[in-house]
Amino acid sequence: MELVMWIIVGIVAGLACIVLVPVLVVGTWFVVMTVILGLADGTIWLLDQGWKRNRSGRSNGKLPLLEEYLPSSIYLGEHVNAVVGAEKGN
Repeated sequence: MELVMWIIVGIVAGLACIVLVPVLVVGTWFVVMTVILGLADGTIWLLDQGWKRNRSGRSNGKLPLLEEYLPSSIYLGEHVNAVVGAEKGN
């Protein structure tokens, strides 16, 4: 558990250094907004795509949180393919 804590501390310290240099060069608000938007984008991606992906980019399992609201077939394209196939008369 202590090792995990030090890994997290190291990651946070590394990210702080990566953020500190542009803050001094570019300006605070630009960097703060970029970091916030990057974190939001990453969070949305995790909620949408899940943790596990295979090489083709498709999910190996159920989508973690959005599965409650919409069926996974919509995200996997099966719904779209069924609708397009029905329109073509297949």
